[in-house]
Amino acid sequence: MTVRKLLTDHFEGCGDSAITSGFKGKQASDISLDEAKTLLARIRGASDPVKHNRLGKCNTSDLEEYLGPYYVKIEGTYKSEINSEVAVIPYVVEAWASLLEEDDSDKISILVNRTAITGEVAATHSKTNLNLSGCNLSDEGYVYLIDVGQRPVKVTLSIITPYMPKTTEGKNPDLRPFRDTIDKAITKAVNRAKKNARKAKQDDKPIILAHLKEGMEKAGGGKVIGYFENYVGGIRFPLRNVFYVIRPYLLPIKEPGDEPEYGTFADVIGDFENELGHDLPGVYRDPRGAFYDPHENKTIPVGTLTVEKYIPPDWSFNKVLYIEKEGYFPILQGTEWAKKHDCALLTSKGQATRAVKDLLDSLEGRKEEIVVFCVHDADAYGTSIYQALQKETRARKARKVEIINLGLEPWEGKKMDLAVETIGQLKKGRRRPVAQYVKDEHPQYDKWLQTHRIELNAMTMPQFIDWLSKKMEPYDQGKLIPPEDVLTKDLQEKVHKTLEDDIRDKILEEQDFKGQVERAYKKLTPKMNKKAKELHNDVADDFKKNPAHSWHDPILEVARNLVAK
Repeated sequence: MTVRKLLTDHFEGCGDSAITSGFKGKQASDISLDEAKTLLARIRGASDPVKHNRLGKCNTSDLEEYLGPYYVKIEGTYKSEINSEVAVIPYVVEAWASLLEEDDSDKISILVNRTAITGEVAATHSKTNLNLSGCNLSDEGYVYLIDVGQRPVKVTLSIITPYMPKTTEGKNPDLRPFRDTIDKAITKAVNRAKKNARKAKQDDKPIILAHLKEGMEKAGGGKVIGYFENYVGGIRFPLRNVFYVIRPYLLPIKEPGDEPEYGTFADVIGDFENELGHDLPGVYRDPRGAFYDPHENKTIPVGTLTVEKYIPPDWSFNKVLYIEKEGYFPILQGTEWAKKHDCALLTSKGQATRAVKDLLDSLEGRKEEIVVFCVHDADAYGTSIYQALQKETRARKARKVEIINLGLEPWEGKKMDLAVETIGQLKKGRRRPVAQYVKDEHPQYDKWLQTHRIELNAMTMPQFIDWLSKKMEPYDQGKLIPPEDVLTKDLQEKVHKTLEDDIRDKILEEQDFKGQVERAYKKLTPKMNKKAKELHNDVADDFKKNPAHSWHDPILEVARNLVAK
């Protein structure tokens, strides 16, 4: 192919003879790098920059209905340099966003030039930030965070561009040039979703409250007494079931394709419970977080029902550590730190839930003195975690037990020379709430925390464990040793149990216990084989009388009858 034909066929408006002057009849495959640069300069001089509207967009009414109406399109350019030649590449970024429920995980999908990418991109939530990784969104020394609020989100991104750089791994797109625009697009789309959620909350609230009693009574089959003071005659029920009873009443006020959201419903109920001063009777909430007893070696999920039923064993631990990150549990368990310090571990993955606060309140007045500690990141959100855990909130009164705040605090993090992250300021004059103790004791950090943070993860694991142990030391009453009467009773029980086991084993051995069993079993074998042919009918008959039984139950009864005879 000649240079002239190449430009005429493949470069719009660039087949002019002035551009190809000096290349008449020359094969495109024969030109040198310098000649290629000359041609490129001529083409650029004769061309206008590509306008973004020529790139098109993905959004259509069909897609909007599928992905949701919270859509943003942002146009941009980036510079690409190859062999000292710089090109300005146009692109279009589109984003669709929707809010998920509190216990969901963030979700992200990415299209490049209308095709789903093969590279993996992960979305995780940390406090109010959406953390994106993969395809060079986050790389060494750079963590890609977008402030989207506390609710998890579902995001779909589309990038349309005539040239997409690749990672060195192959076909995966290199998304570094688009970071700022992706940030803006996701933030705007999420803000539109949140604005709609606030409007939905305002519109839905009177309908939800008008049908709340009906929803509760249908969900649990009981009766709500008075102004939500009590609930009798039914069974406990999850809040989500109430939502599905009330949902049909919300549908008439929604736009076509718009659905009532459980998250909005839960927000309305939470506000109403705060006004009541107590939780709705009969309702329970799903567990969020965990409680680990070091010496029982048991972890229980922390939810309304589990906390109500959980009775901590006496004299098992004398400390509780509330830590906002559940990911530290395996470290503190694996190193036996929790056992060495007789310290139970507690988390609800961020701010303490109602169930966490109820569990801590249940520790007051126990036989052993229990000290409760709180550990959090050195950021605005972390300081409020401690404050909300100790102080009165709209949902709960102040803790009956004292919470000792161990940090991490920003001033000590800086003194330890831990990595400081810079975060963007909130828009429209909004501020990140900072706990009162910071404002009182270190007022300069009220402003610092608006744009900076230090994560617990900035410490190595050995450094974290050493830091935690030293921070606890001034308040540590040592290993748990019960009073003499408790120790004596435990000794008596253990001596009795040890004697019981030893004497039983001795008698069984003297009386040829195993031999007697084998001889009796051999004697029963003919009757057992005959009965085995009737087992299917026996099990089926038992199910008619006892529907809650397992098939093991009637077989156990048959075995007992055979032995008794």
